[in-house]
Amino acid sequence: MNDTIIDSSILIDFPRGKPEAEQFLTAMNAKHRLATHGAVVAEVLTGVLNKHEQAAVDKLVAIFHVHFPTARDIESSLDLLRRLRLSHGVGWLDCLIAATAARTDSTIATLDRKHFALFENLTLEFPY
Repeated sequence: MNDTIIDSSILIDFPRGKPEAEQFLTAMNAKHRLATHGAVVAEVLTGVLNKHEQAAVDKLVAIFHVHFPTARDIESSLDLLRRLRLSHGVGWLDCLIAATAARTDSTIATLDRKHFALFENLTLEFPY
């Protein structure tokens, strides 16, 4: 089964009560295994302001399958970073997520059209 890796842009919207994020995640959960990336978990945890928010993020992430990068993913992400950082401002975490998605043949669900659309041979979903 190929996963859809949910990006931080959507996971951040969910606890903020954005109805589109809740509707999308509910629909995804009904049809597929919810999945994300270790870098996404790190991005979301970086934004918490207190232990209550951290516990809420941990509870949310616990229902997801988390993809972790391999050494090959890191090498691929560095190639992507070299190719796209200076010309398009793409960050390393997006490159790492893209490299892992390519290896696992996963779709990426994101709101970040600007950066993820630059990655070739990836299936993207822009849910709202």
